[in-house]
This record gives sequence, C-alpha cells and structure tokens, in this order.
Amino acid sequence: MSRAAMELALVPRRITSTSWPRHLQFDHLDRYWGLAEQGPALMVTGHIGNWELMGAALGAIGIESHAIARRLENPLLNRYCVKMRECRGQRIIYKEDA
Repeated sequence: MSRAAMELALVPRRITSTSWPRHLQFDHLDRYWGLAEQGPALMVTGHIGNWELMGAALGAIGIESHAIARRLENPLLNRYCVKMRECRGQRIIYKEDA
C-alpha cells in the first residue's frame, strides 16, 4: 500500500503524454483505442498492483475515463488523492453518488 501511495504521488511528473511508454506497458493497446472509438465502454479492474496507474495512463494516451471511488475519511487526504487522480483527465465519481 505504501508503494501505491508513493507511485500516486509521482504520477503527475512521471506519466505524461510523451513519457508513459518509459514507465508503463500496455498489452493490446489497440483494443483500448478500439473501445474508445466506439463510444463509452465499461472496464472493470481489481485492486491488483497499482490500480491508480490505469486512470493516469488512459488519460496520458488520450482516453477519457471515470472511476468509482470511496470518499476517504480524512478530508485532506481525500482532496489530495482526487487531485492526483484527476490530474490526467480521469474523473472521480463517489460511490454514494454512483
């Protein structure tokens, strides 16, 4: 969990539209583009590895995404996490609003 938190803090500097290939590997990237070109699609993923990177990576390659998330109990930490998640274009929908 500590590693995921550190990676989340590094996302704004490391994952950009030009640098993402140095840090991330997408298998079958053409499938993501194919889904994006067809319109809205639902992607379901578990908390395996660093799930935060998926939203940042999709935003870096130009695919808009939305994520359903739990509001964190600490308001300061919640604001920080939402800011980091949204810095690459991912939009957060709180589960109580979903």
